[in-house]
Amino acid sequence: MYSKAITEAQSVLKANFDQDDPQGKALVQGLDALASQPVSVKTPDLAPSLSAVQAYLERRHAAGKPAEAQQGASR
Repeated sequence: MYSKAITEAQSVLKANFDQDDPQGKALVQGLDALASQPVSVKTPDLAPSLSAVQAYLERRHAAGKPAEAQQGASR
């Protein structure tokens, strides 16, 4: 996604700005430098959070069963 955004920015810059202008050249060079840099994303481990949410949902579901049974019996 990052490299696609850089490529799109390069295309817009080249299509709409003067390539002989020093500021335009500097922008092109900056985007070229960014495009050549490797990008890595380290995602967090969500396993502990997922386990906590699952445990919460199980407790909530288990706590709701007796109330549901009582409501059904009173009807």
